[in-house]
Amino acid sequence: MTALVADTHTIIWYLSQAPQLSLRASNALDFAIQTDHPIYLSAISIVEVIYLVGKDKLSQSAFDELITALSATNVGLVIAPLGLAIAQAVSQIPRSTVPDMPDR
Repeated sequence: MTALVADTHTIIWYLSQAPQLSLRASNALDFAIQTDHPIYLSAISIVEVIYLVGKDKLSQSAFDELITALSATNVGLVIAPLGLAIAQAVSQIPRSTVPDMPDR
């Protein structure tokens, strides 16, 4: 394994130890942390969490946990910037495969 990319719900569920996260996903994230491999999170996920907190779909504590994890040196959570190349690549992912914009 070299690195992982986590979507918004995956990292929120992981940080809160929610039962919605599969054992396989949880183990992969644990292994990345234990072996000092980065876990990338798109910058838009931060915006999505703020949006979900504002809509009362997530708690403020979920946002706080995410910010704490991003600041921690032992977690290896890295923000992947949403630059021009990544924004243009979104059109290469079929909407039928990944319908939600932030996940694409």
